[in-house]
Amino acid sequence: MVSQNRIINLVSKVNPEVFKLINKDIFGNLEEPLGSVQGAVTRILVNHEQMLKSLMPVILSTSAEDPTWYKKVANYWHSFSIKVPVGGRNLEIGFNFDRNDLARKKSIDELISIASKNKVTIDSDDAFMAYVLKEVPEFEKYKYATPINVVDYLIWIFCIGHREVAKDSISNALDKSTKIRFVLIDPKEVEDNRRAQHTLSIEATKKYLEIISDRNKVKDILYIRGENASKLDDLDADAKLKAFADHNPREFLTIANDKNSNTRARIERYCIAGILKRLTNTSIIVDANDTSVVVGNTLDEAIAFFSSESTERVAKVKEFKARYSQSKN
Repeated sequence: MVSQNRIINLVSKVNPEVFKLINKDIFGNLEEPLGSVQGAVTRILVNHEQMLKSLMPVILSTSAEDPTWYKKVANYWHSFSIKVPVGGRNLEIGFNFDRNDLARKKSIDELISIASKNKVTIDSDDAFMAYVLKEVPEFEKYKYATPINVVDYLIWIFCIGHREVAKDSISNALDKSTKIRFVLIDPKEVEDNRRAQHTLSIEATKKYLEIISDRNKVKDILYIRGENASKLDDLDADAKLKAFADHNPREFLTIANDKNSNTRARIERYCIAGILKRLTNTSIIVDANDTSVVVGNTLDEAIAFFSSESTERVAKVKEFKARYSQSKN
């Protein structure tokens, strides 16, 4: 048997008051309670019925074949309550992997057979673990492996469906809901995101240094961002581009590497100059002189319009260019 540990931290969104922290000998242990709610109970009972039948007998000391099984499981989750201390509560949601687990023999044999058909050899518990972790969805892993801590694992599942628990510690939605009281934090996910963000920042800096020698490209990106680059000198333009690359490296790289960036910039430039315009509260781009001429219902459609080889559209694009040139004089 081999094990793969995985810790998730359940933490309170709101820190205890400073007064209570200073006087914790009076207030006692500072813990935030998380109780049951109907929605979370329904989700775990309905969405994870087979998982509960597999894992909860060890908690309830009752067989899933017992006539009172469903009632006991429902009562367990309806009465669920835990206290989350300052600093959070660690939940162990990793698994023990044993390809000779008799309780899961049928499922394991079927999985190994599927792996063999895909020319994957599973000849050890390590190989078995690697295959399950890579190929099996999270909520189906219980069919082939045993949670290291069954109670912690099921608490995690329950929290995922709980309206007061945020599942994404990085999401901006955290601050938008007054119902959110707790956050599930995956240290590995946090570290992976940190490393990914660092890599993006490096790539964005390299791309920025590559771009600043091309003044047209610099202005194209700024136009796409909605900046009237024609009013900026090189120093200001470079500063704005650098700020964009630093603060939004992913978006910066997407725009910088877009093969249609020149056309996108041209359309935005014409919009700023009043040659084209977007209809109010829509993404529809039209001829500013004749709003019956629709260039595109979306930016992508407008790009297709500018790239079209049809005689009518080519003539119209030439007209836009001439009007833009005149507007600059």
